[in-house]
Amino acid sequence: MYARKDLFTDPEHQKNFKAQYGYDLQMPETWEQALDIARYFNGKDLNGDGEPDYGFITLFSGVELGMWFLSIAGAYVEQPGPTVDRYHNVVLFDPETMEPRVKSPGFKRALEMFKELYKCAPKASISWGLTEQWDLFMRGRVALTMNCGDLATLSQDPNRSIVRGKLLCAPVPGSYEVWDYETNQWKKLDRVNRIGNIHGASWHGVISKFSKNKDVVYHLFAYLATKEIKQPITLMGWTGIDPGMIYDFPPEASSGYGTGDLGEFVEKGGVDREDILQSLSAYWKNYYEMDAWIPYNRLPGASEMLNSFEIHIGEYLADLKTADETLEAIYNDLNRIVDSRGREEMKQWYHEAIGYGGPAPNPKAELEKLKQ
Repeated sequence: MYARKDLFTDPEHQKNFKAQYGYDLQMPETWEQALDIARYFNGKDLNGDGEPDYGFITLFSGVELGMWFLSIAGAYVEQPGPTVDRYHNVVLFDPETMEPRVKSPGFKRALEMFKELYKCAPKASISWGLTEQWDLFMRGRVALTMNCGDLATLSQDPNRSIVRGKLLCAPVPGSYEVWDYETNQWKKLDRVNRIGNIHGASWHGVISKFSKNKDVVYHLFAYLATKEIKQPITLMGWTGIDPGMIYDFPPEASSGYGTGDLGEFVEKGGVDREDILQSLSAYWKNYYEMDAWIPYNRLPGASEMLNSFEIHIGEYLADLKTADETLEAIYNDLNRIVDSRGREEMKQWYHEAIGYGGPAPNPKAELEKLKQ
């Protein structure tokens, strides 16, 4: 999540927001708070050009839409726990039957939230790609956005951005309620359910078995993975290479665990110190300080599944389908995709992909490994 620091620290906005919503204006901890912020800023002139601007923007179209929607849905449908079992640390399917879970009340609430946020964005964004929404934020025309890591580095370019030095960053919000599939009812929590997002985080080089020069390709990938090459690429934006190595995180952004040098980032990358500290801190929290992560969809047919989300959620945003009709259509598509590849085979692959029956991914345990 990215926000405009100058808007959030403005005394007039702070006073008016608290008067309207009853709590302080700050980076949202829940999606309900994010919606309050989006509604508050929507329609106000945020960059001083006399034109009304927007409260929120994210990706509302394209094949990636499903992953972005799931980044919201995770808070409402994924219940953390010590193991990966039928009711904990799973999102898309019932791992015992491979029945899609998208018709649950948790998914419906997430879908309705997605549409309410869309109402605080330009109507045209239903057909935008990444670049149009990045541009909206960098021109100071939106208060809050859920977006890619690229936005932090792209925002440093003074030729295209007026928000350099004005970034607030945080992991995606959560929810005080999660749908409990074991009891089939909402479970109220005493703290926010924060689900980390690692969708897209496994981009990496793949060498074809048909390659005639496997060693050459391997050495290229190895070269690109060295600190001297990877770190400048990380700071460029547009590359799809985001922070992930331990040397990408200075101690100030990683509770003392990282080995990076913030000063080196600032000097070599030409980035604003506070902006990059905000961005790296948010990344670190997403990796290591959330309650669970949304399981990455590694199933055969995953791209077809994402196509279904794109088509039907797009129809919902355009008022061509109701929420129930949308989820029913996605449910039917996912069932068809599973059956076309064999339900038992897909069940086995799903179990392998999510580590079913084993311990849940444990960020704190990973931190202990870093210590060693």
